[in-house]
Formats: sequence, structure tokens, C-alpha cells
Amino acid sequence: MRGARSYRRYVSNRGRISIAHTLRKNMVYEGIPFDPVLTSRRDEKPRLVVICDVSLSVRNTARFMLHLLYSLQSLFEQVRSFAFVSDLVDVSQYFEQLGLAEAIGTVFSGELLDVDANSNYGRALEIFCQRHLAVVTPQTTVIILGDGRGNRNPPNAAALEAIRLRTKQLIWLSPEPRGSWGPRQFGHAVVRTDLSSCRGGPQSQANWAGSLKI
Repeated sequence: MRGARSYRRYVSNRGRISIAHTLRKNMVYEGIPFDPVLTSRRDEKPRLVVICDVSLSVRNTARFMLHLLYSLQSLFEQVRSFAFVSDLVDVSQYFEQLGLAEAIGTVFSGELLDVDANSNYGRALEIFCQRHLAVVTPQTTVIILGDGRGNRNPPNAAALEAIRLRTKQLIWLSPEPRGSWGPRQFGHAVVRTDLSSCRGGPQSQANWAGSLKI
């Protein structure tokens, strides 16, 4: 998220004199700054949406990612977390209301979704687009975590594209090296999508996590 935190200046009764705003407002006085305009700075935290594969093949990586997100929640304006295997569920409330161990335990318990099913990326992203696409805004970074193994199910790259068109940046994190993605994996469709970032392998993910700068 390097550079994700931003700020916006707005006209205020307090703050610093804005030369540009003052000159523009005082054009009626032939540019003489008779009526100064003050502006203040408002910090804007980034928004984050995470779509996390919690199937058996990526379970350890998913646990690491969910641990990381839990510790970073206070740095974001909003964090929405979604877990999927074949179905997709919103797990945000569990990370907001429960302790770390209990929240992650709930996600992997099988109570919310069948964690032993085969991954179906196309179906999961379709559910996300149908039910939750409104949470993605131009201020939102979307992170998808998964190995791209869709088990011969249609990849539904159109759903991924629909997310990309709404987001500030779309990042794919895979526990497998990018070179290992085969034509039957969802990753084959991903590499044809204009992602902001696409990282493969544990070392790439470690480097990415270490470079987070909010």
C-alpha cells in the first residue's frame, strides 16, 4: 500500500492561508487579497477489501494473511474481509468483534462455509460481484489471496474485471511462483487482466508484506 494514505485540503474557518483560493476569490478586487481564504488538511485513510481462499491448499498462507490484516485494521478507514472456497462469505464482523484466535478459528471451523470443498474462483467472484461489489470504490485496494487452482471450473475473468474497473488497485497474492501457473488454473486468466500487482511465491509475499507503508 505504498502511498495509500492521502490527504485532501478543504476550505475552513481555521488553518493556513491558501494563495490559490484567496487570489481566485478576490478577483473582484482586482486580485488584491482583501478577503483571505483558509484551508485545513484532512488525512484520508485507505480502504481495503480482502478476498481470501481458505481451502486446504492455501490454508497456512491464508492464516498468515488474516493475522496480518487483523493487526493492520486500525490503519485503514475500512477493512472488509471475505473468505471463500466455493461459496463466499463476509467475515468482517468476526475480525471486528472477536479476538484474533477466535476470529480465525471461526473462519476455518466450517461453520460459515464448507472449507473442505474444492475451490471455485469463478463462483466465488460471481457471488462477490452480485452481493458486495458496492463496497469497492475508487479509494479501495482489493487484495485476492489464492493459488488460482479452480479445479476445472470456469474462471469467470469477467467478474475479476468488474472488480478491477471499480477499484483503486487490484493485487493478487499467490503462494505459488507465477511461472507454475498452468492454463487450467485461474491464474492463467489473471495474467491477462490489468492487475496493479501480481505476486507469486512465499518470498514475494514476504517482500510485499515488509514493504507495506500506510
